[in-house]
Amino acid sequence: MQAKGNAMRKLKQNKEPIRLRAKKLKDGSQSLYLDYYSGGVRQYEFLKLYLVPERSGVEKDKNAETLRTANAYKAQKIVELQNGEFGFSNARLRSQMNFVDYMRSLSQKAKERGTSTYQTYDNGINHFIKYAGDQVEIGSIDKEFCMGFVSYLKRAKTLPPKREDRQPIKKKNFTPKPLSPHTQYDYFGIFNAALNKAVRDDIIKYNPVTKMEPKDKPAKPASNRCYLTMPEVRALAAVVPQNEYERAVLPAFLFSCFCGLRLGDIEALTWGKIKTMSDGTRQIDLTQIKTKEKLYLPLSENALKVMPERGKSKDADTVFRLPKRCMIQKYLRKMVERAGIDKPITFHCARHTFATLDLAYGADLYTVSKLLGHKRVTTTQVYAKIVDESKRKAVDLIPAL
Repeated sequence: MQAKGNAMRKLKQNKEPIRLRAKKLKDGSQSLYLDYYSGGVRQYEFLKLYLVPERSGVEKDKNAETLRTANAYKAQKIVELQNGEFGFSNARLRSQMNFVDYMRSLSQKAKERGTSTYQTYDNGINHFIKYAGDQVEIGSIDKEFCMGFVSYLKRAKTLPPKREDRQPIKKKNFTPKPLSPHTQYDYFGIFNAALNKAVRDDIIKYNPVTKMEPKDKPAKPASNRCYLTMPEVRALAAVVPQNEYERAVLPAFLFSCFCGLRLGDIEALTWGKIKTMSDGTRQIDLTQIKTKEKLYLPLSENALKVMPERGKSKDADTVFRLPKRCMIQKYLRKMVERAGIDKPITFHCARHTFATLDLAYGADLYTVSKLLGHKRVTTTQVYAKIVDESKRKAVDLIPAL
């Protein structure tokens, strides 16, 4: 009975247009469902999520995660409801929505779209909870609250990594470090973007961040894009993979160095998206996950050489069978070290490498912009500046008279 009470107490809600409720089942578990009115008729929507009897800490943690998922779904439903899909409109109740649930619903949507931003979203949400707790009404957030979050981020330290069920991963060598200016900027950006979305969803009338002075917000750090030179690419290509993870990661990274695709697009790349043209050349036809823009990308001989053999793979089969992203970074770092490269290389650096190499070897800015799938040439100009800096360093290597 005590276990049941612990879970049910978490279901208590303020007056909201949708209630999260639980129905007891014969096996002692509880089925979660949404209770709301649509067109004056009471509706029930079962979520296929279940609370289990809490006999140990494992079941308690599992129930907590289940409730978080259910509340995130409820937050999405409230937005749909208040937008008029169910003929309901009440600004006061909308403003009482839990902001953490709302941010999680946005993170879930990003995950469903296949973008990698949900990972940054989840990290930002964890820091928001560290600052203000997990029960914050959207309507209660004002300028002072936003200023306080900025102050928190300035003194905050990294949190232990968590599994998909948000339980901490025990790492012996984990040492909390202050958040970098770039991370502070990203996490505040997530917070600000969620408030902007709440305005567009008619949940709040305005975003309180707009009341802040520019100097009071985290400043965007200067771009410092890490990339490999051609000799470094050759050195990395000469590394002998030592296990199945490295055998999967190395060709995918080199492929990105020679075509510029983002990791998400490489993970989703199937054989059917690689077309053979009438002149025998091959190109990739895909819709970019991040921008949703079509991209037609010719493949160079270098890119084709590092691709795996197709064999009997079908059009729907992925070209590169990569491990989880944490494993990708771990084994990429090991190979970079063995190649004698002293740079903080991540998988995304392959994209930077492609851009800088193309510009360094004579490609024009507009063409490189199109190859990268950028909407604006100005986005690509940062690579031109990198190449100019490299030329300046090369000139300065000449000794003085």
